Amino acid sequence: MKDKDYKHAWLELKEEMLFQYPIILHMTKMADGKEDESSLFQLGELLKRMDELDGTHEFQNLLSDLERGSDVKI
Repeated sequence: MKDKDYKHAWLELKEEMLFQYPIILHMTKMADGKEDESSLFQLGELLKRMDELDGTHEFQNLLSDLERGSDVKI
């Protein structure tokens, strides 16, 4: 795989994970389920690490948006 392909794969994976986070958060709030809570925690930890590795704050920005109740749609 070429470097450009790895970068594209990384960005695509992170985008998918960022998309899933609010959905799992909503499911956790609605169902009050431990399985969703565990998934949410694990996904959050992975996204924090990805932010560290790629030097962005995309996940932290998503969390801030969710706390403010901004235009993040589920």
